[in-house]
Amino acid sequence: MFRLFWLSAALLLLVSVLVGGCGQQVQDPPPPDSEQEEPAPPDELEPDPEQPAAEDPNATEGEDKERSWKDADQLEPTKTTILEIEGMEEELVSHLHVSSLHPYAIYLDEERYRLEEKEGKDYILPLTETTPEVFMAIWHVEGTAKAALAEEIAGELHEKYGEQPFQEEVRSPLPALYMYGSGGQNWDDTVERYYLLSDFEDGVFVVRQKLFVEAVEGHGTRFDGLLEDFWSWDPQRAEFRQP
Repeated sequence: MFRLFWLSAALLLLVSVLVGGCGQQVQDPPPPDSEQEEPAPPDELEPDPEQPAAEDPNATEGEDKERSWKDADQLEPTKTTILEIEGMEEELVSHLHVSSLHPYAIYLDEERYRLEEKEGKDYILPLTETTPEVFMAIWHVEGTAKAALAEEIAGELHEKYGEQPFQEEVRSPLPALYMYGSGGQNWDDTVERYYLLSDFEDGVFVVRQKLFVEAVEGHGTRFDGLLEDFWSWDPQRAEFRQP
């Protein structure tokens, strides 16, 4: 009996151990952290000095509007024209001159004339000095009506020559108000001619030709030939245009 008792107790103990071991749950390893930290954004790349920068279309337009007439390059550097002087045809080869003083360009006959800047005006003078004096001066007056300027010049011519100067609107050699005054009809009497033409804003170009009677046909015709290629700067279009 005693041996049977201990055998039963041993069996009960073994069964309880086996049952307890099977009831334990094996824990799975913890899952990896699903909220992974996002990598920091890379630093902004520095521009490659060898790679050309992208063009900004608006920047070009703005630069054109600010461009000065001194930087314009649209006109041809030389031009050839035919003039008729004293019944003879004469070939005139002229070279582009863009004024550094005023917003215009003109073609200059460098075989016969030179350009000199003085007193805020461009003077076109014969290479060979003449007597009496001959020149064509060009300058620009801002914020002035053509009629007011014409009245002022008319007063000056009247004071010089004692009579009211001739005036009329012309289309040749360029569209302008033409004014004329003279000291007489002798070969060496002074002749003054003015052309007043509006620019593309609120100013006026003044062209003054000082001649003498005998020089009107020669120098006067050549001066007018130069004015046929007069170009005024249009700041709105940022280009030269003929008036």
